[in-house]
Order: sequence, then structure tokens, then C-alpha cells
Amino acid sequence: MVSQQKIIIIFLIALIWFLRPGFVSAQYDQINNAFIVSPAKQEIVLARGERTIRNIYITNKLGHDSDFQISVEDISGGTDQTEIIKFYGKGLGPYSIRKYVVVNNDRVHILAGETRVVPVMITLPNTQKPGGLYGGIFVSAIGEVKSTGTNISTRIGSLIFLRVKGSLIEQGEVKEFGTLSDRPIFGNSFPLDFAVSFSNTGNVYLNPYGMIEIKDYRGRVIDRLPIEPWFVFPDSVRSRILTWEKPPLAGFFTATIYLNHGYTLPHATIKTIHFVIVPLLLVGSLLAGLVILFVIYKLRWKIKKWQI
Repeated sequence: MVSQQKIIIIFLIALIWFLRPGFVSAQYDQINNAFIVSPAKQEIVLARGERTIRNIYITNKLGHDSDFQISVEDISGGTDQTEIIKFYGKGLGPYSIRKYVVVNNDRVHILAGETRVVPVMITLPNTQKPGGLYGGIFVSAIGEVKSTGTNISTRIGSLIFLRVKGSLIEQGEVKEFGTLSDRPIFGNSFPLDFAVSFSNTGNVYLNPYGMIEIKDYRGRVIDRLPIEPWFVFPDSVRSRILTWEKPPLAGFFTATIYLNHGYTLPHATIKTIHFVIVPLLLVGSLLAGLVILFVIYKLRWKIKKWQI
């Protein structure tokens, strides 16, 4: 039998092999005329007065040597549903991390096909209050290029979600849940969309997730739609659209949402709605029947009038 120590050694050798530079860059072999910044998002937990160093990786797939500009910018939740993330440029956001982030070189030269590591140091002051701080390391290529990653025109951002240890307020609520139509849904030649809006009323970002369970009029579960985690900044509302690809032809249904408010929270919201799907053929038949009855009534009235 292979000892546990040998298994661990084999695992570590395999991990080192997979993380070697050649393997890491191989995943970008099919990308051309672009540059890549990774990771796309980093979630960090620090105590006040603590410091950490994280690496940002820039891969030049433009096909030529290029200079890249690096900047730090604050972000927060958007003010409406069309603006998921708000960017503050050189200003400070309400949950500013910009003043605590240091990048040694704000401009780097990277050869074609090369990956450059950019260390980023984050230092929190001893007076920092518990809560969330949000920002990003943004990379811009000098000149007009395409980009791949967190896309902002010709910029790519590696977002930073930082939690400061302490008395965190993790709370939120489901503001809305329903179908995109408040009326009976006619026909089934199209998918049915559910909309859910979640409001973060705490001081740190949340990752709500869960599922929608759909039952028929007999109470039998006929489908379940998973709700993948998504991030919601403090003091903001974000919505998700969940698509039911193959709704039945007709019937009366209930949909119940089970939404956990976050990874670390025991709280969950349960809401139920009712809706009806009416087939277009039935609607057309009823309308045609009413028209026929109306025509027959008019004809009979005219015949009686003519006989008199």
C-alpha cells in the first residue's frame, strides 16, 4: 500500500507541474489580439493594521510588445439596475480601498506572449472600521486594442473585495420576486423568465444564492431552477433573471424562491407566487367561438325582423 506521506508528495509534485508557467499560459493559447489580467476578482479578509501582498498577472497576447498602464480605482454598487458597478476614477468611493493599495510600478513593458507578475500591497490602518472596502487594479494597454476579462473599454480590472474583521453587519432582503409579466402568460413557444431583486442593507458585500422550485396545481414539483451566487454591494440592489426553458403548455402553477443571503449567513428568504399559462390555441378558439355566436345572434335577429 502507498503511504499517506507518498500520496501527499505525489499530490504536491502534480500541483507544481500544473502551476508551472507553461501550463498557466497554455489556457490562453487560443486568445489573440488581446491582453489578459488575472485573477478577475480577489476576496480578502484582513484585520485592522494588517498587511497583505497579492499578485496580478498580465499576459500580453496582442502579437507585439506593448506598454501597460496600471491604476487603482474605487468601486461600489450602481445607483440603478442598468449600472451594476460604479467606478470613481481618481475620486474616492463610499467604501474606499484606493488609499490603502500600493503598486510599485504604474507602467510596465511586456513582451509579446509574456506574462508579467505585478505585486500589489494592501495595508490597513489601525483605525480602520469593520466593514467592506471595494476597488480594483485596472490595466490599460497603450494604444487601441481589444481586451479580454473584466471589460471596461480598453481596460481590464482585477476587482478587490476586502472585508475588515470586526462587527460586520451582514443583512439583506428580497425586494421583488415574480415573473416578468403580471398577467396570465399566453402560449409556451418562448421561455418563461423570473426576476428576483436583492437589497443589501448591511455594511459588507453579500453573495446571495439559492433556487426556484416550481409546482403544478396538484402540488407536485415539476422543475427546479438553480440561482448561482452573485455579489451585491452594501446600500445597493441587484436583480437576476432566471429562465425556465420549457414551461408546460397550460396550467396553474406556483413558484417558490429559496434564497440564502450569503455564504456565512443562516438567513434565507422564502417567497411564493402563483401564475397561469394559457395556450394560444385555447385563447384563439374562445375568441373564434364568441365571434361565431355574435354572428349567429345577429343573423337570427335579422331573420326574425324580415319574417315580421
